[in-house]
Amino acid sequence: IMGDDNEENDDVSDWYFDFQNKQLKKKTIFNNNPKQNRSLYFQEQKYISVCGFNNDSVDFCTYFARSKEKKNSLRYIFVLLHGAGHTSMSFALLTRALTQSMPECACLTFDLPAHGQTNSEARDESALSLEALLVDTAALLEKLLAPYFHHTSPNSKSNSDTPSHKDVTAPHVVLVGHSLGGALAVRLATRLKICSPAGIVVMDVVVKTTTKKLSLYTSDAAD
Repeated sequence: IMGDDNEENDDVSDWYFDFQNKQLKKKTIFNNNPKQNRSLYFQEQKYISVCGFNNDSVDFCTYFARSKEKKNSLRYIFVLLHGAGHTSMSFALLTRALTQSMPECACLTFDLPAHGQTNSEARDESALSLEALLVDTAALLEKLLAPYFHHTSPNSKSNSDTPSHKDVTAPHVVLVGHSLGGALAVRLATRLKICSPAGIVVMDVVVKTTTKKLSLYTSDAAD
């Protein structure tokens, strides 16, 4: 239920990496699906800027969805990390399935640098290194998850760069990654400062490398 990027993208310019010329470029994607299709799966789309790898500015295109029933506090946030060459729309159907079946959950996803509609000052292959993606993604998640773990007073001004859904009880964060996103997920587990993930789900990753990283995470969690 991950969906097909080609079915969900709008007539917009998406970033991609030209391996022959080793440059980031934009391409226009045309299809017959209207732009409002994304609203079928996500309630919010926001651009959030962070200072990333090598102090380059990254303008992330983020998507947020929450189950319609909000009587109880938010218990789970699923952070969905797409694979190389894909976009957030890979998780459109999964987001809808989770938010419809779990009344106390939310899904958060975003286009990685050099993917989709996320813009980065970096214009070469350095933006695609695993370390760069880790630094950029960790900076974004620290910012996006802050409202749930750093509670502000009722009279304080809300941050327009973060989701507007705040709950009294901090939710459990679950990292879900496909392919490259899976490699990021197991490494982010020990990089995040704002919280310790309650779980990690990986799909189609390099098993040997991922298992080694997961063992480090479980050791840290045990401590």
